[in-house]
Amino acid sequence: MILITRRRMFACSASAIALAWGVGGPAVAQDIQQPSTTVDEIVVTAQKRTQNIQDVPISIIAIGGDALDAAKIERVADLKVLAPGLEVTRGTQIANQRIQIRGVGSAGNSGIEPSVGLFLDGVYVARPAALLGNLVDIEGVEVLRGPQGTLFGRNTTMGVISVNTRAPTFEPALEGAVSYGSWETAGFRAIGNLPLSDTLAGRLVVAGSRTDGPAYNDLAEEPIGQRSDILVRASLRWDISDQLRWTGRLDHQHIAGDGAPHSELIPRTLTPTSIANFRARLDRDGAGPEVAELPDVSDAFDEHLYHFQKGDLKDTQVGVTSDLTWDFANRWRARYIAGYRDWTNEQAEGDVLLTPYDLATRNARFTSESISHELQLISPERELMGGRLDLVLGLYSFEEDYTTYDRTDLGFDYCDRFIRNALPARLAGCLAGPLLDAGHNGLVQEASSLAVFGESVVHLTDTLDLTLGARYTSEEKTGSIYQVRNNTADLLRGPENTALSYEDDQLTYRLITTWTPHSDILVYASYATGYKAGGFENAASTTPLGQERVFDPETNENWELGTRTSWLDGALTLNGTLYRTDIEDFQVRSWDGLRFLTRNAASLRQQGVETEARWRVDHRLSTSARLAYLDSEYLSYPDAPNLPGFGGTQDLAGERAPWTPKWQGSWTVEFEDELPNGWGWSLRSDLYFVGDQNVGGDGNNPDAIQRGYALMNLRLALSDPSARWQVSVYGQNLFDKDYCSSIFVQAYDGPFGLRNAATGSTALRCTVGTPRFVGAELSAKF
Repeated sequence: MILITRRRMFACSASAIALAWGVGGPAVAQDIQQPSTTVDEIVVTAQKRTQNIQDVPISIIAIGGDALDAAKIERVADLKVLAPGLEVTRGTQIANQRIQIRGVGSAGNSGIEPSVGLFLDGVYVARPAALLGNLVDIEGVEVLRGPQGTLFGRNTTMGVISVNTRAPTFEPALEGAVSYGSWETAGFRAIGNLPLSDTLAGRLVVAGSRTDGPAYNDLAEEPIGQRSDILVRASLRWDISDQLRWTGRLDHQHIAGDGAPHSELIPRTLTPTSIANFRARLDRDGAGPEVAELPDVSDAFDEHLYHFQKGDLKDTQVGVTSDLTWDFANRWRARYIAGYRDWTNEQAEGDVLLTPYDLATRNARFTSESISHELQLISPERELMGGRLDLVLGLYSFEEDYTTYDRTDLGFDYCDRFIRNALPARLAGCLAGPLLDAGHNGLVQEASSLAVFGESVVHLTDTLDLTLGARYTSEEKTGSIYQVRNNTADLLRGPENTALSYEDDQLTYRLITTWTPHSDILVYASYATGYKAGGFENAASTTPLGQERVFDPETNENWELGTRTSWLDGALTLNGTLYRTDIEDFQVRSWDGLRFLTRNAASLRQQGVETEARWRVDHRLSTSARLAYLDSEYLSYPDAPNLPGFGGTQDLAGERAPWTPKWQGSWTVEFEDELPNGWGWSLRSDLYFVGDQNVGGDGNNPDAIQRGYALMNLRLALSDPSARWQVSVYGQNLFDKDYCSSIFVQAYDGPFGLRNAATGSTALRCTVGTPRFVGAELSAKF
């Protein structure tokens, strides 16, 4: 939870604006009362206690709920604008959400556990795609960088994203908003808070949105990226007594649409020869009069596509959280958090090869049903051992039933066009076999995790603290992989039925030394270890993989040296962190031309610097900046995939990993004032920039490098004197910067004749980043 209070400052010279290149905090005040000389105070619970963020020896970014609204942060993927070093991308399947911190993350549509733990109201969310919905009525978000396993759930080797929704209060309130913007995008939200008695209060949130999406398919003559979603969240707070409190939450989310990605061929990766080969493989009558059509090869950023379109997405989930806190008479606190989440994602996508013909449709289904329990025992601060010891102790359990299912339906053009030209030896089998359910595969997995954890803070002196934390984790997984090929022209899979099992236990720990030489200066040094469970590879394979599908856990070591400082009587804060993370048995999921396979294939070093500055210039103007520098190097990776045109493997030792830009940063400026008639107005700008990076996944294909770019967001708001009504206009990616959020190889690039054996190159596709969006919103609070 993040609590934020704004204190205004006395006016200062306007010339100070020129100095505000990197300042201020993202948290926005809820109540503005009197001018003050300090920046916003941000209170976080990263260490299971409520603390000022300046007292927390962790590399952390905290964003308050009002700041999320002001910056129009509506989804987890948008958080990167205020949290450089955090990246959220998706693949062709919307279930494939990859969350990365410090350049490391895991694909979400696989058996791999995430590298970044995602927590909603203190409950671990096992599958990142389960949090696809809008961020509505949020108290705050904390982004913790580096291993956090001693205090947070599981699988937090690279960090944590902790999202906390607003709890009911004992003040009646009603608010709502409607919005409209580009691509026929419309949204609404309604929030009601009602005290039911002196000890009981409830809160209800209903929100929804719909959009046509940013691109248009000229062949299908319809938009691509259509989506609608609805969220209902009900919460209840019961203050049973002065010592005992309970909060329960129930949420239901549903997303529907075509689920299609905005993906286009990159013209510079095509040659006249590869274009001719592509067309020839799709030509049904050979030397006859027909000339086969191709997908759009003219411009990856023209927002027009040309391929057969069949898409259907249904994503549904239900979550329940119970949070019970008991304050004992001796000021010890016990907290019990239980959570349940049931998530189902179904998506049909075709043509999955992204051609103008009905070649193949993929029908996928993912389900995750999980339950967790966590019991915390928290000591009073500075009371044990004569004020020298603080403790956090806990027990944790987690269980998940996870399934994946992938079926291929072949279209009428698959045999006559693709197989006839690309693989003629399989034509007879293709025509003789079934087109529907040409093959399917799936994973059934049961996972359980048990852990005991603790962390102690020893106050050695009034200025020197030592933090010791440890977690012992036991993991167990059982499952099976099955594959069925009903048509011999199915190029993805062969028969397989393999029982799988995995069992492991691990001790992780953290040591932090904190020195506070002055009330406004904190210096810390830390060492921590991280652990991510092993698991099962669920990808389709033409040959049975058997026990090769089991991969081992991933571990890391993390060193940090950081400072948190306050200057100018609290008007300016400057924070910085130096870090080095060494990852062993790195779980790499790489593409071999037909499939993804996970291996413990590499050792990786990520190191860099993270800085943050916040400055309250005066009572009207605040500004903030964050800058992250990342140096990445494979220490060992002898069997990395080679460039597609070469095939085989290559040694990437000494090379930079993908998804690791050297520089990322953001700059926020916010100004607010009153008009002579008492109306208030505010202007907020958010600039996000990122340097060159390879966004093509494994293999370090130089053609997959996305050059650096910057995105500008802007919001202007006007509110009436009572502060009940507000109208705002806003723009995101205001200068309409073209960029690829990810780059991937054109499916079946080999059979299509797109590979170049001389250069190693092949045809690549760009998942196009969100183009310029402009909108307006009307909101009211009562």
